[in-house]
Amino acid sequence: MRILLLGDIRPTHLKRWRDYFRSKGHEVHVASLECDPSDSDYEQLTIKVPVRSLRYLSSGGAARRVIDCFKPDIVNGHFLPTYGLLAAVSGFRPIAVSLWGSDVLVSARKSPLHRARALWILRRAQLVTSDSAYMTSETHRLGRFEARIVTEPMGLPEKLQQRLESHSPETASTGITIISTRRLEPLYRVDVLIDALILCGAKLGRFRCLICGDGSERSRLESMCRSYGLDSVSFLGWCSGDQYAKVLSGVDIYISCSESDSTSVSLLEAMSAGAFPVASDILGNREWIVEGETGFTFPVGDASALADRLIEAANSPGLRASAAIKNRETVRQRATWERNMAVIEGAFAELVERTKK
Repeated sequence: MRILLLGDIRPTHLKRWRDYFRSKGHEVHVASLECDPSDSDYEQLTIKVPVRSLRYLSSGGAARRVIDCFKPDIVNGHFLPTYGLLAAVSGFRPIAVSLWGSDVLVSARKSPLHRARALWILRRAQLVTSDSAYMTSETHRLGRFEARIVTEPMGLPEKLQQRLESHSPETASTGITIISTRRLEPLYRVDVLIDALILCGAKLGRFRCLICGDGSERSRLESMCRSYGLDSVSFLGWCSGDQYAKVLSGVDIYISCSESDSTSVSLLEAMSAGAFPVASDILGNREWIVEGETGFTFPVGDASALADRLIEAANSPGLRASAAIKNRETVRQRATWERNMAVIEGAFAELVERTKK
């Protein structure tokens, strides 16, 4: 197949799709309105209208020129209100729209206009990909559309699973190691974790907390830690590749305070590494965490409840060890990247073949 991927080139997700399809022998071209100086393997589209709310809607002509030159069999737009919209206004058929989470769970809920835009795009797609049953259900709640939804978690590559599984967390002399790997943006509420650490007090014992990631909230969060005197919290910035795997493999407890998520790849990575997940009680997390057996949940934004869960997890080494075994098996069975992407690849091929008839 000749596949045109439309999406923000900066996150790793789009690059993973590009690399997967190429590894299977498909011709893949990537086009993006954003710029990634570290990656030259894409075409940057010219932005004619700089206004963010109009840049994708007004870029249909630019996308069409790429389509006319590359002549794809299928166009795949990533993230519903941006590149899903761009794919829809390009006029090409067939198009597949890939949902990422907040495009349906946050953006489409902002107003009736946002919902109408999402539904307009879905009605022009021939295929939709979703990475959780929860997101698929919420997408159907937007209204009626004809496109088939393929539900498959993005998952983790087999090699990464093996790398993460090769290490077992061990409580060091510094005590429990806690990690957050979410972006430092308001949606992910990392401030709740910092508040919870203060509320834990001496009950948590000796600990260190690693905060991986970056974002607009970083300076505020660092200021919070300084004002609280939390010397045990370290901000590591972005970690990737072997460095990220090494850091994650030495962790006892993983924390996610996100207000919204579909299937979180960060959660899957932590589960594969054997870290005990303590995550906000949202439907996307409930698909992966069995409460009290393979992890804990707490109400969104409730630092006191998170503190209680942290203390309980820190004082339950047997539960953490048991959960690590079960969580790793869950990732192997349900969230292996190669196996799940093969399903999406098959859906793309079926759609292309059906369109040619």
